[in-house]
Amino acid sequence: MPFDSDSSKDKDPEQRIFYLNEKINRANRLYYIDNAPDSSDAEWDGWMQELIAIEAEYPDLKTPDSPTRRVGAPPSGAFEEVVHPVPMLSLGNVFDEDGFRAWYQRTLDYLE
Repeated sequence: MPFDSDSSKDKDPEQRIFYLNEKINRANRLYYIDNAPDSSDAEWDGWMQELIAIEAEYPDLKTPDSPTRRVGAPPSGAFEEVVHPVPMLSLGNVFDEDGFRAWYQRTLDYLE
C-alpha cells in the first residue's frame, strides 16, 4: 500500500521501504527525465540514506529494483552531453564533520 506523506516513518520496515522506493523513483524521473524536479537534493539524500539504513538492518527486504542498487536514471535525449573542463569535485555527499574533512582533503590532494 503506497503512502502519500512522510508519516509512514512510524510504519513497519517493509511499508517504509515501499514508500521510499516510490518517493526516490519519482524524484529520479522528475529530475533526470522530465527536467522538472520537485524535491531538494537534501530531501533526496535523506530518503536515500534512510533507505540504505533500513535495507542494512533488514537485508531480506531489499528489493532487486531498489534505488540503492543503481545510479541515476536513464538520461533524457533532449539534452546535449556536457564535458566539464574542471571536475565537479563538489558532487560528493557529506553528512557530518568527518565526511567534510575527508572531502576537503580529497579536494586539496586533487589541487596539488
